[in-house]
Amino acid sequence: MPHKSHGNSSSGHCAHHPFPIIPHTQYRPRLIEEHNKALMPRVSCLITESYSLVIVVMMVLLTYGTIFLGEETLVSELNQSAVAGSTISSIFGSTETFAYLVKVSFYFAVIAHAFESAYVVYLCKTKLKMSTAPMLLWFLLTNCVGFPIASKIMTLASVHDKAKAKKNESKKV
Repeated sequence: MPHKSHGNSSSGHCAHHPFPIIPHTQYRPRLIEEHNKALMPRVSCLITESYSLVIVVMMVLLTYGTIFLGEETLVSELNQSAVAGSTISSIFGSTETFAYLVKVSFYFAVIAHAFESAYVVYLCKTKLKMSTAPMLLWFLLTNCVGFPIASKIMTLASVHDKAKAKKNESKKV
């Protein structure tokens, strides 16, 4: 609830503050709390952003084909459907090749997302000075989607670097 200052103003209106006035000993903890709240990612972006949604769907399909079905079962299931088997064979040469590519794609994506997630944690911790909760959420989202989420953190880090450089430049003058 906004706090009203009852000081005199030239317009006769009370000044509104977005936060209640707090003792100076609580400034830093409050700033840190607001910083982490502002940097908390939105999980809804997995569905609302088309690029992220496509990657989520692809990862689910790759996971299903690799982990739940396995290469042999995937080939068998595809060969049981005349349309699916012939379509995939005409594109990839055989259903065996397709199943192998599904497996390789899955493991490549897992490894790539792991490296992206590690870099995101590094940026969150060192440059953006996030607490554990938002950093963990950025890590998990990057593991799910990869680059679309990692690029958001890289943008935030870039903005931080530019602001820091500008601040340092103004100190020199």
